[in-house]
Amino acid sequence: MRSLLSRTVSRCFCILRQLRTIQCSVLQSVFQSLVIASVLTKVEFGNAMLDCLQAVMNAAARIVIQTSRYDHITPLLRCLYWLCVPQGISFKLAVVVYQCVHGLGLAYLADALQPVARIPGRQRLQSSSTSALDIPST
Repeated sequence: MRSLLSRTVSRCFCILRQLRTIQCSVLQSVFQSLVIASVLTKVEFGNAMLDCLQAVMNAAARIVIQTSRYDHITPLLRCLYWLCVPQGISFKLAVVVYQCVHGLGLAYLADALQPVARIPGRQRLQSSSTSALDIPST
């Protein structure tokens, strides 16, 4: 897993160096789309080693905004409307749960997530009055 991750990080930085050479030749919006399509998709592929992936995302943001590597990254990510890697994982998980609860998700996931109020023997719990979900252990 570590070798796969190090190759992914290495390839992402290689792509960013190559993209830097065409940065002046294309529009900012096109350049941002290129970075998203060629780098951030790889970052989302491997969410295992968050620090390495966050470093790639930070470098991508700095290239898109054209700032120094010593500038603070948080304002840059906010300007681009990009989430940090851990927040992105949480967001994706929240979207999947939302889709399952509203019948838009995969059937096997929707069947696994049940409101606590529907589980026999738990109707009298305080959590049954909330929108809490029961997730069975696997």
